[in-house]
Amino acid sequence: MKYKLRTLGFLAFLCAISVMAGNVLSVPQDDRTRQQQRQGAPQDNRTANKQNGTRNDDKDKNKAIKAQPILDKDEEIPDSLLHPRWRIQRTVPLAEDDLQQGAADLVRPENLQQDVVYNDTLDRYIFGNKIGGAYVSAPIMMTYDEYFKWSEKKAFYEFFKSKNEEVVKTQGKEKFDFTDMHFDLGPAEKIFGPGGVRIKTQGTAELKFGVTLKNIDNPSLPIRNRKTTTMDFDEKINLNVNGRVGDKVNMNLNYNTDATFDFDAQNMKLKYEGKEDEIIKLVEGGNVSFPSNSTLVTGASSLFGLRTDMQFGKLKLQTVISQKKSSSTSASSKGGVQLTPLEIDAANYEENRHFFLSKYFRAKYDAAMKTLPNLTTGITINRVEIWVTNKSGNANNTRNIVALPDLGEGGVNMPPYNQANQLYSQMTTAYVEARDINLTSSVLEGSFTGGTDYEKLESARLLNNNEYTVNNALGYVSLNTSLQTDQVLAVAYEYTYGGATYQVGEFASDITDVNKCLFVKSLKNTSNNPAQSNWDLMMKNVYYLASNVQQDKFRLDIKFQSDTAGVYLSYIPEPQVKDQTIIKDLGADRLDNKLKAHSNGYFDYVEGYTVSKGRVFLPAAEPFGEYLYNFLVSKGVAAETAAKYRYTELYDSTKTVAKQIAEKDKYILQGQFRGSMANVISLGSYNVPQGSVKVTAGGVELMEGSDYTVDYSAGEVTIINQSILDAGTEIRATAESNTDYAQSRKTMFGVNWEYDFSKNFQMSGTLRHISEQSFTTKVEMGAEPLNNTLWGVNLNWKKESQTLTNMLDKIPFLHVSQPSNISLSAEFAQLIAGQAHGTQDNASYIDDFENTKNTIDVSSPTSWIISSVPSTMGDYKDKTGLTSGFNRSLLAWYNIDPLFTRRSSSLTPGHIKSDLNQLSNHYVREVYVRELYPNRDQSSYSGATSTLPILNLAYYPSERGPYNFNPNLNNDGTLPTPENKWGGMMRKLDTNDFEAANIEYIEFWLLDPFIYTNSEADAGEYGGDFYINLGEVSEDVLRDGKKYHESGMAVDGSNSYTFTQWGKIPTQTNNVTYAFATTSGSREQQDVGFNGLNDDEERTFDSYQDFLTQIQGKVSQEVFDSIWADPANDNYHYFRGRDYDQMQ
Repeated sequence: MKYKLRTLGFLAFLCAISVMAGNVLSVPQDDRTRQQQRQGAPQDNRTANKQNGTRNDDKDKNKAIKAQPILDKDEEIPDSLLHPRWRIQRTVPLAEDDLQQGAADLVRPENLQQDVVYNDTLDRYIFGNKIGGAYVSAPIMMTYDEYFKWSEKKAFYEFFKSKNEEVVKTQGKEKFDFTDMHFDLGPAEKIFGPGGVRIKTQGTAELKFGVTLKNIDNPSLPIRNRKTTTMDFDEKINLNVNGRVGDKVNMNLNYNTDATFDFDAQNMKLKYEGKEDEIIKLVEGGNVSFPSNSTLVTGASSLFGLRTDMQFGKLKLQTVISQKKSSSTSASSKGGVQLTPLEIDAANYEENRHFFLSKYFRAKYDAAMKTLPNLTTGITINRVEIWVTNKSGNANNTRNIVALPDLGEGGVNMPPYNQANQLYSQMTTAYVEARDINLTSSVLEGSFTGGTDYEKLESARLLNNNEYTVNNALGYVSLNTSLQTDQVLAVAYEYTYGGATYQVGEFASDITDVNKCLFVKSLKNTSNNPAQSNWDLMMKNVYYLASNVQQDKFRLDIKFQSDTAGVYLSYIPEPQVKDQTIIKDLGADRLDNKLKAHSNGYFDYVEGYTVSKGRVFLPAAEPFGEYLYNFLVSKGVAAETAAKYRYTELYDSTKTVAKQIAEKDKYILQGQFRGSMANVISLGSYNVPQGSVKVTAGGVELMEGSDYTVDYSAGEVTIINQSILDAGTEIRATAESNTDYAQSRKTMFGVNWEYDFSKNFQMSGTLRHISEQSFTTKVEMGAEPLNNTLWGVNLNWKKESQTLTNMLDKIPFLHVSQPSNISLSAEFAQLIAGQAHGTQDNASYIDDFENTKNTIDVSSPTSWIISSVPSTMGDYKDKTGLTSGFNRSLLAWYNIDPLFTRRSSSLTPGHIKSDLNQLSNHYVREVYVRELYPNRDQSSYSGATSTLPILNLAYYPSERGPYNFNPNLNNDGTLPTPENKWGGMMRKLDTNDFEAANIEYIEFWLLDPFIYTNSEADAGEYGGDFYINLGEVSEDVLRDGKKYHESGMAVDGSNSYTFTQWGKIPTQTNNVTYAFATTSGSREQQDVGFNGLNDDEERTFDSYQDFLTQIQGKVSQEVFDSIWADPANDNYHYFRGRDYDQMQ
């Protein structure tokens, strides 16, 4: 029965008052209300009130209350108010139930004492309540069992109450720790479990910051770029954050700015673990893995995505959707032997590394290799000195040499020696002055061509014995490192043949004067091309395999690509020779395994001759050229047909040209080899993710640490269980590699399921779908993005059998007692291959001619210097006087600083801002991209990139160029006959092999130099020639045949220099640092120009004095004073000089 209320808030307030008052509900009542309460109260409550001596219907007491009724007749009081769920405890306990207080009960008064006395007469425990010494209530009696239960209950209550008070007192007073934060979950603990939220941070964070102010007075830089202010930040963070939410959710975050690879810099994982009886067992986000129970459908690691593990009764389900950061690699070995496959194109021989010592040795090579293993050449190389171009700057073991390609050559049938031709005798008699390195070029250039007939090397380096290997019987040398394209290789050697000793070239001990050049034989010139007479000395039958190659398990085949069959054949498809392999055709299969003269179908492995230091030497100097052609003709193949298989271009042309002849480039070398370490398996990749390696032996998975170890950085697996190697079973190692992460984006979806029919029988399956997205819009052939699905099913059954044990135990001498286990497993997998949908209609590009364009930008003016004298000038050959510079005019090259062309710049001089004609002048204004490339997408350039970098050339044919001491000047100082004058500049190109780099043309835009003179009457008289020379260019700017470098000038006041007709040159030309010294006053002594003289020294230098004397009186005084201030005309003038500003 419920009663209606008028005001709930007021009654709630009255309820609070009733709690404070104890058991009396002090609510104003009238007679009708009291009567309703009596009628509505349960009978047991009325009975209890009578037993406790309380009367709720005390009329006298109620009559004393003067209050208005708050309830109307139609309103009811709810049962929750009359019969509360939580009974209010009495202040003074009257019964046993009153002894136990709750947390919401009022605290008993301090003057109320409670004592317990045992009455042995009644055999009862008596509880009494006293104020002072008087009892205020009837005693409460308990039996022993009742008292024991009450005491135990009270002890528990007091214990947990004290613990709760400790928590309440300390709560909120703990010091906040950023590295170890803890929060309560509250009601969320029902979801995530107990434990709250805890975030623990470990690691280091270092931040360095500052301001870098640079002021570089470099005239090649625009003025606004000379003063720069940048903020300098250097941060090093190695952070590890571990988070936990309850006992189900874990989070781990690693961040390392010093990680070697980007994929190692961040590692994050969010993990939720369910309980045993929950459907969701695991939820992971971030860096996850996808394990697999199948050996055919392998798992994956280095994934970034979401993984869930669930269980529905006997069915376990695992799903992964992620971005795949790695690719799978695998390698195998058998019996401790890892076989590495090889495939080499016949045109990819090892160049610039192996050289015959003479043409005679090359001609005898084919016949000598046919006598293996008992080589009978009769030749023994006794002594060799090898010289190369010195690019190390080290002056130790160096000499000046003159390398001659034809030295000692008497033809292919005459043993080489110095007197085999007249060259050596001519060099030691008629051209003996060529031993002076300063005179070599001038002495020889009349009869010899530099770079072809001879090479002059200053401070050539002598190779140590451990830098090369000499085959003493066959007469060739193999270098440990390949030569660079522009390096010279020269030798002097001594050998014995037919009982006689021969020498080619001069040894260092033959010419003891270190200032004199040695005459040696050149094996390779600076420009190594087929036109050189020593081109054939470079061996083109050597192919590199690996650093360590063992004879065991070595296999090598040579195959030919047939146009008709479309595949590679191990034989030449002609009826006369189709029954034998190509390696036998080339003489590479003459011996058996015991090196007896009997073909066994395998490549002849003869250490030191056919295989050496991981390289294969085919037994013919031109195996795919004349040797193969002659063999085919000898077998009855028509000469015209045999010519189709002859790859002559491989030997008479450069490698680049030979590869472009597709109809001949059809030979490959295929095979396999094993390394030297039997227990090491190379995975073929580096930086393998931790824990991603899986190794099996005969299909049985091995344990890391006990059976094998992994070097994850090097990508190598080492088998440490010798019994596995001795068993001879196949060992397969699979791993994940991160090396191709930046090449494509891979998305993977995977599902693993397993159903347990019983504890002995399980059925499972795996599905993996991988799709790739290339980062480029144009995909190369063979690198198409994948869209593959791999699925498989496997069954596993095992049974414990005592019967089988009993049967085995009956075998004599065999005692078994443990139960036997019978296991059976079966797997099936299928790959459904596809191609991802991409751009360009899924086209694959054989060659992308647009994106493969490589340009060499030569527009930077700081890379150019004044040029040497062109060979077309009539006075080019003068190396003793100054006439080689008489026709040099003034040529200036520069970039115009934008401050001169932009009116918005505050640095632009005022008189230029107001001169609109000058700002719009075509020779000084900026050139915009849209002018030259009107069809280019404008979104590809904007702002600073909307203008083109322009290399400006200003040529003044009538003005003296630097180091022009021609006394034949006009009165105004100009040069007569300007049409005969020239000006030039030159620079180096780092790409010097144009053929290999496929450099095909020069592209440049030339502004009409006669824009403003075309309308003049004599416009037809204007003109000139513009030459561009590519190749080897002389660096002898001041023609004297000597080297000069400003940084080599002494700064200590010593006289470590010599004089030429041009000025001073340093005597030390080795160990040069290509930068000015930093000591005080060194710049004034070194930054003096190409003649090594400052202005004062130029005025007193003999040859310059003669020039000044001759022009005095011929030119005006003003012009003479200008020349007197700088006789060589080589001083730098700041382009924003004040004198220029005054000139305006």
